[in-house]
Amino acid sequence: MTEDNNLSCFMVLPPYQCKGYGKLFISLSYYLSKKADRICGPEKPLSDMGKICYKSYWTDILLHELRRNKGNLSIKELSDLTMIREADIIMTLQEMNLVKYCRGQYMLSTVNPKLIDQHFKEKEEKQKNSKKRGVKFNPDIVKA
Repeated sequence: MTEDNNLSCFMVLPPYQCKGYGKLFISLSYYLSKKADRICGPEKPLSDMGKICYKSYWTDILLHELRRNKGNLSIKELSDLTMIREADIIMTLQEMNLVKYCRGQYMLSTVNPKLIDQHFKEKEEKQKNSKKRGVKFNPDIVKA
């Protein structure tokens, strides 16, 4: 890991794409960021596929934390919990209309629990209907 980056570059070859390997690398990099207690992110600029993969990962993680905390978090608190840079959080939440700019700073809008539930329900349905079986990072198997 460099000063602000937790992952410089990775490539998933075409036959292995859409099987969870990208998210596996990203999950592992943020797991290591948490262990090092460092808020980091990917080296930029991201490729088109990198943007898609990171946005998907960030959306899942941020919505999970918002659901767990009933939306009662600041952007700074989200960053501290997830180790995702505030700029990446703002960009991700802006695309979902969950952040507003007020008096020189970004703030979370009121989070609708139905929006979060719908996101995870759609994701679950998509996984259920997919014939591809993806890989997932399980931090419990990593020994400190």
